[in-house]
Amino acid sequence: MLKYNNIDFDMLIFEKMNKGAVILKSQGLNEYGETLFKIAYANPHYYEMLAGESYELINKIFPLSDILNEKQLEKASGLQKKGDSTQFEYLHPKLNRWQLLSIYCQQESYLVIMIDDITEKKRLEQELAESEKILRMTLEIAGEGLWEWHYDEQLVYHNKRWAKTLGLTEEAGYHDMDFYMSHVHPDDLDKLRATLDEATGTEQPYFSEHRMVLDDGSTIWIVDRGIPVKDKNGRLYRMIGSQIDTSKYRQAQQDLFLEKEMISST
Repeated sequence: MLKYNNIDFDMLIFEKMNKGAVILKSQGLNEYGETLFKIAYANPHYYEMLAGESYELINKIFPLSDILNEKQLEKASGLQKKGDSTQFEYLHPKLNRWQLLSIYCQQESYLVIMIDDITEKKRLEQELAESEKILRMTLEIAGEGLWEWHYDEQLVYHNKRWAKTLGLTEEAGYHDMDFYMSHVHPDDLDKLRATLDEATGTEQPYFSEHRMVLDDGSTIWIVDRGIPVKDKNGRLYRMIGSQIDTSKYRQAQQDLFLEKEMISST
């Protein structure tokens, strides 16, 4: 156990962590009115994260003001009661790596900071964003309606092609899920709900071919596709997809079938 001013810290836990950990002691304010924090302890992994720098960190000032912006620094400095906490993501200026700082107040004047390297996670997020952008551009060119279903809000955000397909005002950028379901043909509604539930429950791609009833009473057939998307914590929070009106294609198939039937009957 490590003790500072009668505060006990279990060093064994910190020593074996596969993330950086530092204990900071408040040292009052600098000339700019910012709270200064001196390093009371740094675990081995934190030294490794500093690319092998071996100089002694104990009693050095931890550069919070270089890492956090003014608003973030104010929030971190305001952690006064045991159990208070906050988190920030930032790009380390020297290491050029993304890090997640989880800051906890152990007791008044003491902060514990856990540092995770999230560079790979940020890279994957950027690749996903780029992939989504390319997909959107491709589908826009192909003339498909694009949509995003946000689970928590139960809202469907969409592009103008999506709205036009359903005969809706193109300026409206979103509708709630109940509004969409109210336009599904009654005979297809239960099947569509079951298909969506299965896709979200199994985290698998969604596919449906069903009828939509427009405001003028006419009916169209659409093919609807989507993929579930997770947030940074691995929780499903939305689904993105596209829809296309297949009514003319289905009508052409039916006309061809009837034509063949007529020929075969003569």
